[in-house]
Amino acid sequence: MIDKTLWHGCFRLLFVVILLCSGATANADLGGGYLIQPGDILRISVWKEPDLQQDLLVRPDGGVSFPLAGDIVAAGTTIGDVQQQIVQRIEQYIPEPVITVQVLKTDGHTIYVLGKVNRPGAYVMSRPLDVMQALALAGGLAVFAVEDKISI
Repeated sequence: MIDKTLWHGCFRLLFVVILLCSGATANADLGGGYLIQPGDILRISVWKEPDLQQDLLVRPDGGVSFPLAGDIVAAGTTIGDVQQQIVQRIEQYIPEPVITVQVLKTDGHTIYVLGKVNRPGAYVMSRPLDVMQALALAGGLAVFAVEDKISI
């Protein structure tokens, strides 16, 4: 026989959202532009320097490596901050460099929705989401979900 507490626990909704993108929420409050996160892919290029164009994955430690500039801290900064870092480091080799930084993919902003939802899993956020929006991404509550027992 199954323990009654265990039985109720099985049908209780466990809705867990793990935000790996706390920077996105903080950034929305600051209004300072998109904050780069680990997992994002950046395209960095130097004008008139075809050998200095690369698509770079932001490492888990938040950095990227670019020729002539070395390691650059990208996570938690804006595109403009990355541009300034690169300009400061390569202007000794290339006078008045024009740097372009683009965010190609924002895979660093991932949430995980688990429990009694129709489509549990990982979801990439293109903007900050609240719990109801994350629940909608996951297809809403499943049949046996208990709405007033949501855990975050």
